[in-house]
Amino acid sequence: NLSSAIIILAIAVLMIFVASPDYKKFVIMGIGAVAAAALLVFIIVNSGGEGGFRNARIVAWLNPEADAQDKGFQTLQALYAIGSGGIWGKGLGRSMQKLGFIPESHNDMIFSVICEELGLVGAIAILLLFLFLYQKYCIFPHP
Repeated sequence: NLSSAIIILAIAVLMIFVASPDYKKFVIMGIGAVAAAALLVFIIVNSGGEGGFRNARIVAWLNPEADAQDKGFQTLQALYAIGSGGIWGKGLGRSMQKLGFIPESHNDMIFSVICEELGLVGAIAILLLFLFLYQKYCIFPHP
């Protein structure tokens, strides 16, 4: 599973970064990695997604409307859920998209369901809670 390998690699690089006193090498390697990833995406997009399911998923991620019935379906349904929530939302438990339109709505796309039910206000509240947790435990950790 490629996504798990990428996450494990990112954690290992982050641990080495924290342990190393020389951060300039990591900044240069990070810039190089971002440039390589951008070049790879550019090449995949220009090939039209040919060459495997991963390439097709990257193209569908960048333009979900082009493959709305297959690879872009979940992304589009999540965007519909976010857009239909409006500012105040439809109310708790009143999401229509989670009733079969968004596959795996209880885990993969929970934020879109929250946005539909609680609207922009609920989305901002969730983001503020994550910011609070980040500030509390990452920026100013307690001894």
